[in-house]
Amino acid sequence: MNTEQERYEDFQLEGISLKEIFDILWMNKWLLIIITAIGLVLGFASGMVINSTTSKVSTYVELQWNGITSGEYPDGLRFDYNNAFESYVLNESLDSMNLNEISSSELRSAISLTPVIPSSTLALIQSSLEKGTQITYYATQFKVTLDNNALDLSVNQGIDLINLLLDNFRIDFERKYIQRAVIIDYTSTDLMGLDYIEAYDILNSQILLINNAIESVLPDAASFSSTQLGIGFGDIQVRANLVNSIDLSTMSARINNYLLSKDKDLLITKYLYQVEQMELLLNTEIEVETGLTNLIDNYVGSTATILIPGLDSNTIDTDPYLNILYGNLVSSQREIATYEQTIISYETNIERLRGLDPLFIVTPQKEAEEIVKVQESIARSSQTLSAIVDDLDILFTEYNVYVTRSMVKPLMAPQYEPEINLLITGAIGLVLGGGIGLVTVFIVHYKKVNKDKNTALDPIKS
Repeated sequence: MNTEQERYEDFQLEGISLKEIFDILWMNKWLLIIITAIGLVLGFASGMVINSTTSKVSTYVELQWNGITSGEYPDGLRFDYNNAFESYVLNESLDSMNLNEISSSELRSAISLTPVIPSSTLALIQSSLEKGTQITYYATQFKVTLDNNALDLSVNQGIDLINLLLDNFRIDFERKYIQRAVIIDYTSTDLMGLDYIEAYDILNSQILLINNAIESVLPDAASFSSTQLGIGFGDIQVRANLVNSIDLSTMSARINNYLLSKDKDLLITKYLYQVEQMELLLNTEIEVETGLTNLIDNYVGSTATILIPGLDSNTIDTDPYLNILYGNLVSSQREIATYEQTIISYETNIERLRGLDPLFIVTPQKEAEEIVKVQESIARSSQTLSAIVDDLDILFTEYNVYVTRSMVKPLMAPQYEPEINLLITGAIGLVLGGGIGLVTVFIVHYKKVNKDKNTALDPIKS
């Protein structure tokens, strides 16, 4: 009996070597592998469950309009990034995706803009705060995050929605702060139903509208070219000027030289009315001229003398008010001459239309030939200008998209943003599973050892 007790005490005092640990692990390797694998699977599964209940999509944008570095819109109003998306922008985006079950307030709660502050700026702010000074910094880069899970949307729907939001924000920004020239297409008018001179005036006005619209953007858009058309604003302007210098100038010359009209009696009435208007203006200007002449003839003002050292003539005599009177008199006389010549021109045309000018002889055959040529010019010019207006509209559309994209510039495509990294949760599951597996292996081994001890102490019972 003493011998068995000594054997038990010797067994209890024995240590366990590193080799025996490896032997224990090797003998129970499948149990360890199974438990570790279960931990790894549970780690991945828990991460996927957490991410599925907190799914988000995000992207980064950079805002580059004038005033953003001061926290303002281009018109000077404060830029509040928390309310950057107007309600109608949110509603338009939801309507585009037929998400009528989601309200604009719910979408506003699910989307957030977070300023991105560079680390160097953060260090500068921290240093300034430590010195007791305060720095105001307005971010130009923002992280846009959409909680698609809160809206019960899939990841792909969330990506589409956040893209729509940014596009509609860009369109809204363009509508508010970028003046887009709207070209009215007068060529859609029935020009053939109008008199020739009226058709010419409409086409000429169309060219003026085109040139004015181009001039408004040309300084900043001189190098811009349309991806769809392959041309720029300068090319459009050249085309419009060619129509003006070739077709319209020839058309005007034919109409005026041959006094072409569909209703000559009406044209005579218009000219008579213009003569009456010119005579009224002429009489008014003659009275102004008479008054200025009387003021100059009866002027009794003084003359100011200016001494300028170094000149050959050391004095210059001036009288500012008298000079103004002479200047106004010259302008008035110029206006009188203009009105008189205009009246003569109208009266000459009236005489020719009535057939009272012996020097103006146009046969009916010649007149018919010229009318055909003018009508062809009207049709050709109208068609060309209509195409120019269409191309200019395309060019303006692309240019405004280009301008707004540079002002609201996405830095990356929207993508799924997991709440927890699956590799991290998997690693945690692997470590926990491995630890539990080791504990389990040694517990099993400990129970086996205890069983062997009991057997050694009581061989008869065993």
